[in-house]
Amino acid sequence: MNSYRCLEYKQMEQECYILVLPFSVINRVSEILIYGESKYGYQRALNTKHFKKIANSIKKKELISPATIILGANKSTLDKIIEKEDEENYTINFESLSTDEKLRVIDGQHRLAGVREIYSKDPTFEYNFSVAILAIEDDKRSVEVEIFRDINSKAKPIKSDLPILALYNYELIEKNVTDIRKHVCINAAYKLNNDENSVWMNAIKLDINSADSVGIVGFKTFYESITKICDVLVIDETIKNESFEQASEYIEKYADKLANEILKPCWETVKKKWSDCFSKNSAYYNYEEVITEYDKKYYIQKTMGCKSINGLLSDEIAKNPDMIEKGMDSFENIINESKLTCSDWESGGKFAGLSSEAGFKQIRNLIKNDEK
Repeated sequence: MNSYRCLEYKQMEQECYILVLPFSVINRVSEILIYGESKYGYQRALNTKHFKKIANSIKKKELISPATIILGANKSTLDKIIEKEDEENYTINFESLSTDEKLRVIDGQHRLAGVREIYSKDPTFEYNFSVAILAIEDDKRSVEVEIFRDINSKAKPIKSDLPILALYNYELIEKNVTDIRKHVCINAAYKLNNDENSVWMNAIKLDINSADSVGIVGFKTFYESITKICDVLVIDETIKNESFEQASEYIEKYADKLANEILKPCWETVKKKWSDCFSKNSAYYNYEEVITEYDKKYYIQKTMGCKSINGLLSDEIAKNPDMIEKGMDSFENIINESKLTCSDWESGGKFAGLSSEAGFKQIRNLIKNDEK
């Protein structure tokens, strides 16, 4: 069967086509865009444990999956494969698709992977899915990522950091960049958030609207606390007008320097000084083991500590913009010589109420043993 009847409808101005498709067709005409593997990627790599569990449930006939698989397609592609029959009915013919016109899986990749697991061993196995195909404007594909983020941050408990990163990539692709420093900062935050040797591992919430409960400080707070360091790195704003590949390479270079050469070693100094404020923990969340090193009993990685300590680092680096290492050495000396103790960082303790910019400055003075 090459053609399938579908219905068209609009939801909040979003054009959509609804139909039922067998897995074999979905598998043939769609693809999953993995972040880091594709220029347009925004999905995580498949979680093997998750989709194998789905496969076992299907084989045991425990799982009936009425949830709709959501696909995205360029409007120009749909215009070629959809024909209108009457006012309500349409026909879609996937045989008209070229090899480079795959539909993209927005939601349902693990359900599809579960069926694919069975199908790979038994090609005669078939499974039907309700499918919604969203028509995406060719030059506004970032809308697709917004839809993915909206579905997964509000309806499911998964981390939404990759969709956030992908949206910044789409800014580059669509040449809609307003501040290249933000791209550097968010990529640096992602590096720290995913580095098992960083105290910021799973600590920065890249999407504060996510249902995901992991993290201690929001990205906006973290970004604001390191922006001055980005200024010192001499971020070239003209790069935003270059090709996606050139801009991405530039951002990667400075994000790596910011995360791994500046922030990571400086926060290791902080950890050594106030080690009791950091506590490594692990928990299983959304079928994955999540490791963290923050401790919510202390201010040190919350807004108060983040802005105070990163602000201090920024100040010391700004004194020697041509010699960043010198500023880092000065920061290390200040931290090591500070008279503050771990108990001073306890929530509700010595720093309670110092939650303004003036308060952060006061904390920086206390770190420097300046009681004024």
